[in-house]
Amino acid sequence: MNGSAAVGRQRLVVCGSDGTVAALDTRTGQAAWPARKGQSAKALAPAVAKDTVYLGGRSLTALALADGAVKWSHRSEAPGEQGAGGWIALDRSGGAEVGTVRARDGVGVWQHSAGQAGRLTAAGADNRVFLLRGGALSAMPVF
Repeated sequence: MNGSAAVGRQRLVVCGSDGTVAALDTRTGQAAWPARKGQSAKALAPAVAKDTVYLGGRSLTALALADGAVKWSHRSEAPGEQGAGGWIALDRSGGAEVGTVRARDGVGVWQHSAGQAGRLTAAGADNRVFLLRGGALSAMPVF
């Protein structure tokens, strides 16, 4: 399976090139929970924080690392976790938006228009989320 991966709490979570997400127990190498097919149309890096894995693609979905149970889900384009929340990047016809949801329950906190020009890309590190759109880079605060 080619793709992107994240690891945490004895789980290796892999998103394959076809968007299928699988989790392996790092001690045994066995499947930790059933594979999720159709999460996205391509490999997107999962984000692990504490006992949760965030998946992007057709939705921003929070799953329990232990068993893959869905904690919450929102339609989205890309996952991210910084501070106490998850980030959603939405590319929509005529513009794009980014927003945050609380990590514990998926409740929306705020949204921000990211403008018109170019594809929106989001990445997080060091308690900050970075947005790149149309050649402009923005560093967003987290909560």
